[in-house]
Amino acid sequence: MRTYLIHTQTIGGHQLEYLHHLYMGALGKTDDSFVFVVPQRFKDDSCRLVWPVADHIVVDVMKDGEEPPLDCGLLKKGWINSRTIRNYCNKYHATDVITISVMEYLPYLPFLVRNVRFSGIVYRIYLYEWTEESWSMRLQDVLKYWIISKFRVFHRTFICNDSASAQCLNRLYKTNKFQMMPDPVSSLQSYVGQDLRNELGISKEKICFLHPGSMNSYKNTVGILKALMLLDDKSCKDIVVIFAGQVSKDIKEEFDSLYSKVSSRVQAFLFDGYLTFEKMADLFATCDYVLVPYKVKSQSSGIVGHAAYYGKPVIAVHGGVIGKMVRRWHLGNLLENPSAVCICHCIKCVLDDPICNTQGNSYLESHSKEMFCNTIYCQ
Repeated sequence: MRTYLIHTQTIGGHQLEYLHHLYMGALGKTDDSFVFVVPQRFKDDSCRLVWPVADHIVVDVMKDGEEPPLDCGLLKKGWINSRTIRNYCNKYHATDVITISVMEYLPYLPFLVRNVRFSGIVYRIYLYEWTEESWSMRLQDVLKYWIISKFRVFHRTFICNDSASAQCLNRLYKTNKFQMMPDPVSSLQSYVGQDLRNELGISKEKICFLHPGSMNSYKNTVGILKALMLLDDKSCKDIVVIFAGQVSKDIKEEFDSLYSKVSSRVQAFLFDGYLTFEKMADLFATCDYVLVPYKVKSQSSGIVGHAAYYGKPVIAVHGGVIGKMVRRWHLGNLLENPSAVCICHCIKCVLDDPICNTQGNSYLESHSKEMFCNTIYCQ
């Protein structure tokens, strides 16, 4: 019998979804014990999902001082998280620790936690950004992965959605600890989704583009707005654009200015802030294309999986993790680069030929919740 301690130090977006997948996967593993150590915000956010009670599963909410402040540096965050994990390992006599983000515990964890098997997920794969990084960033990245590869406490490190990077990292660091993990796809709250075109007053003849999730500089939200400003008047009349999610502070002022100009030329909708799973599912059901022309090359996105589930093609940038996913699984259209000019050109091409046959079924089968849990819990 093993005792799994599952920890996340933040709850938001995919963290809550991942935690829920792991919880549901644990329900059927009655020969083992599971302890979910969660931040205080879990008490408010957990009501968005169903968490069946089970005798072999415990949910323990962290106390004040056990969660790193939002504005603390990486070293302090690593110290607080490692110390918290040590205390809960001792409390529950854990044999295995699973974390939603492994990098949040470096560099202190191997010096504070022993006699357990520590596994965690990596989202940002530095290999894609190596040529663009400063020497100090390169040194930090190499040091982090060296620690993971050399210290015994690290059992397995899951690379989100990129088997090639997992193989490359194993070769570079002469180990077998790095393993590809499928980014799990599921319906949003098992909800089919309702087409909102009538409710929003969107003509059936218009092509609807959706830009969902948190909006910031990495997501290239401003680039999308600039692309819409480049469209000719006829194209503007033929499309609808929906922005759905939290607009971050780093782009808020520029976003508001550009959105005001865009909405005078294009039928546009803004759902700013937290959206329920049901509302997000409705928007996926409503749109024709999903805009994910992200600038970041080094990580995956659950948005691509949701788009595949609802049968909607994405518009993404060639290269990087997402570009490889879209190309391999035939999930949509690829841009040469994330510039406003490229995005504008792609939108016009879609208007000229709106039919895009995606082949998402194979992706969905290989990225199911069950595949995710089997990978994480496999000993």
